[in-house]
Amino acid sequence: LLIAFLAVRLVSFLWTSLSQKFRESAIVVNLHCNGVHAPCSYWTEKGGRPYQEDRFCMRGDTTRVKCSIYAVFDGHGGSMASQYCKENVMARIMNQPLLDENPVKAMETAILEVDREFSDKARKQNLTDGSTVLVALIHNAKIYVANVGDSRCILVQTGGRVRPLSVDHKPSREDEVARIRDLGGKVIFWGRWRVQGVLAVSRAIGDVGLKPYVTAEPEIIEKDLSSEDSFLVLASDGLWDVMSNEDCANFVYRNRDFKDLGRALCYEAMLLGSNDNVTVLVVDLKRQTVSSGSSGRKID
Repeated sequence: LLIAFLAVRLVSFLWTSLSQKFRESAIVVNLHCNGVHAPCSYWTEKGGRPYQEDRFCMRGDTTRVKCSIYAVFDGHGGSMASQYCKENVMARIMNQPLLDENPVKAMETAILEVDREFSDKARKQNLTDGSTVLVALIHNAKIYVANVGDSRCILVQTGGRVRPLSVDHKPSREDEVARIRDLGGKVIFWGRWRVQGVLAVSRAIGDVGLKPYVTAEPEIIEKDLSSEDSFLVLASDGLWDVMSNEDCANFVYRNRDFKDLGRALCYEAMLLGSNDNVTVLVVDLKRQTVSSGSSGRKID
């Protein structure tokens, strides 16, 4: 009983501390930030790390009906790559001539262009940064999710059912091991499986010292929107390290305060022991409206 009492007191103390931190935070959630047509609850925390390398952004397209894009970038080795992605990936996708005709090709082309640009910059400036890319595009009543790395997107459906819309690029994946070895690279276990014994993700923007073994080629999943689709969750691995897809879906589906949902998931991850940066975007697919143009607070 004493142990149970102390455990309850500890959880209460941690939650009170996190709540106080939330009240003092500069993040102000605007559900239609940057004109997105499907409302989004978002939050990011440095977590147990001394620095914040995660980035996120969202944007509605004023030239198209019900077209919005949401993204999470998890940097490693610094924040230069994730910041570069935040500043360039969305705009590059939206400006692709093929976006209406072939969204999959448009997303792939844009991401590879950004990788080439950042990699050129990295070589000139001796940067070792890299970043995951996770982008969800809602366009023409479809969802397109492009993934590079180990950030993850899930679809929460009626009743809390979950459908993964991305697959983590880990060096432990058999197909990734085969791809890397075919290029002459190695996958070595050093605490966890790593490319060349260094990087624990097998695809990323940048990481010029590990190319061509670490590629920025995205895997893209597309799905028709249906009446059963309730929420999209996009998050960095700081969440997925401590929560399963099913646990996250249940948490989202039970929550009654949507505006606070992104923050609540970040804090849940930290309470569960995540020591990484944690970034979460939750998109409400049931409350889509016509894109609201430039209204909403801009995330710089």
